[in-house]
Amino acid sequence: MRKLLLCLSVVGLGLLCSVSARAEVISFGDTAHYWTGWGNGEDDGRDAVGTPDFTGGTATIENGILTTLTINIGAADSLWSLLAAGDLFIDLDADNTWDYVLDLTTWTKAGLSNPDAAEGYYNLYAADLALNDADGYILSGTDGSRAWSTRRQRYDIRDGHPVAAKDITDNDIAGQVYFSGWGSSPASAYTFDFGDGLDLGDSGIFAFSWMPNCANDVIYEKLSYDVDVVPEPATLMLMLSGLCGLGAFRRRRFCSKK
Repeated sequence: MRKLLLCLSVVGLGLLCSVSARAEVISFGDTAHYWTGWGNGEDDGRDAVGTPDFTGGTATIENGILTTLTINIGAADSLWSLLAAGDLFIDLDADNTWDYVLDLTTWTKAGLSNPDAAEGYYNLYAADLALNDADGYILSGTDGSRAWSTRRQRYDIRDGHPVAAKDITDNDIAGQVYFSGWGSSPASAYTFDFGDGLDLGDSGIFAFSWMPNCANDVIYEKLSYDVDVVPEPATLMLMLSGLCGLGAFRRRRFCSKK
């Protein structure tokens, strides 16, 4: 009987711990070519306009708290060194309004001279930026414009797509996020570490977007997640049995010492 009570105790406590600290690792692809309403006709049917080719990634969420976001890259060519990272945008309930912007940019115009975002911590700003706010963004530019041309070559990009938020540093800082860094050669994946985490709220869905300064490939995804981790009745019964068993076991040991 004592062994049974002890076994129930261990099982119950184990289930209790697993419920209270459950993490979801949600995989996503690269399903959208551009933000809703930001198509330009010419590039709409193309996922990647040259370099780079983002293929998707994973989001880790613990009880509604976003802890890490990883974006994978499938391929890139020698032109990678001409590019730089744009801002990361987050929409808590996927209602086409960005609630947060991670500021990875120091430039006010997209082009070949934009500096890279090095590995390190960057400010996450509170935002209230509508997806269709044409005045709220720095845009990628156009094919062959001065910003995307050299004496020898005119570069092909996704025209007129948002790549960063304008004047975002005027907003309140919501925290800091660790970015793995954008260098002159591509990595296989890029990671955003939210430290203690970003509370996604209770809508059960959020959207995010990230792209380079040329917008040649745009990650724009909506993910669903568990709002509350509620154990099933059978799990609750096992947990209760375990806790009761632990109590009975301790009482039995106490009585046996008298």
